[in-house]
Amino acid sequence: MAKVLISLPDALLREADSLAKRQHSSRSELFRDALRLVLEREGQARPTWSETLGVVRERVEGHWLGRWDSTRVIRDDRDAYYGRRPRR
Repeated sequence: MAKVLISLPDALLREADSLAKRQHSSRSELFRDALRLVLEREGQARPTWSETLGVVRERVEGHWLGRWDSTRVIRDDRDAYYGRRPRR
């Protein structure tokens, strides 16, 4: 097995060590697992923008459509900030 020397910010290394300890794993095993995940993702096809937008649209239309009035929310926020008095 080859050895590799890498540089990491101290805070990131502390977080990695903490995670490895919680998982009862070594630092090396944690980094190997992380690299495997990145390489697996790289080989997977990513959804197109249209596919992603379609999922968002389905969720929004199914849950928020007809229940959310953004104009009312903005006006309420503005009125709370300005105290319902003229802004000028």
